[in-house]
Amino acid sequence: MALVIKGSSSGQVTVDVPAAAGTNTITIPASTGTMLDTNSVIASSKLPAGSIVQIIHASTTTQTGTTAASFTATNVTADITPIATANKIIVMVSSSMYISAGGQQASGTIYRDSTNLGDANRGIVQFWDGGDVCQGDMSIMLTDHPNTTSAVTYALYIRKLSASGSACYAGVDATPQFITLLEVQG
Repeated sequence: MALVIKGSSSGQVTVDVPAAAGTNTITIPASTGTMLDTNSVIASSKLPAGSIVQIIHASTTTQTGTTAASFTATNVTADITPIATANKIIVMVSSSMYISAGGQQASGTIYRDSTNLGDANRGIVQFWDGGDVCQGDMSIMLTDHPNTTSAVTYALYIRKLSASGSACYAGVDATPQFITLLEVQG
């Protein structure tokens, strides 16, 4: 048996019960609104805390090198405009670090716009080359609370910690580098 609801001026909605044993109940809310269908989108404000509401991903194979003692921007960067000020951003970065001489140190960090999210001097990850040269993976993951609904830019920065003239590089030999931003409902 099917239930047919006719529109006030035209059209109709047919509710049909599948051939199944047992009793099924659908409760219609006692409030005005629209029921979801296969074309509906749930507003991000209705999602529970911890839900991923936005994903931004960017990649590059461009190498960045520096001999500077201050943090230098790389090409590993992505922009995001948070949906709500209460939301947090999970930042995930994957790159590589190469130091061109032995006995040297280098560091990597994440900036949100002009704010270093790591230690002002040491950043978030550090590399030390105790031998001839050093090359390794540089992966950083952190959670940030930008407290804004304006666009923000997250970027990987690198710097030399040692005073000599050797250089450090992110993304050496055109290795793929990635940045992924996940906005999490607050």
